[in-house]
Amino acid sequence: MNELVSVVTLTYQKFEKLFDTIDSVLCQDYSKIEYIISDDGSMNFPEEKIRQYIEERRNENIKSVRIITHDKNQGTVKNINCAYRQAKGDILIPLSADDAFLSNNVVRRIVEVFEKRGCEVLTVGRILYNEQGEPVRNIPTKKESQILE
Repeated sequence: MNELVSVVTLTYQKFEKLFDTIDSVLCQDYSKIEYIISDDGSMNFPEEKIRQYIEERRNENIKSVRIITHDKNQGTVKNINCAYRQAKGDILIPLSADDAFLSNNVVRRIVEVFEKRGCEVLTVGRILYNEQGEPVRNIPTKKESQILE
């Protein structure tokens, strides 16, 4: 497991959960992570606050941090394509600004599956939680994932 992994977080206007998202990336136990945050033209994007927050909390496994800001709203597709073009990682993992990794070993486990299966693309399930931190449902549901198999 020596691949560089790029975790990409897109933002636009809402930042209530962004620092939880950042924390979930910074606490990952995988050894080589590049973290990219790309804001899509928000008027109030707290870039300096984010940079300072990350610098105060990052460990040596976070090899680089890149914050991309757009002057105007580009739309989600252009925003993510721009971020992916700048990513240096062998594996790209999108993580929305209001999401968080469930545990500190998610990135490592994704890399392990990539290596074990030799796959080009990997999709993973997610768990939707309410504001109290209680699980609501799996995404996709068990029935939906059986259809995909």
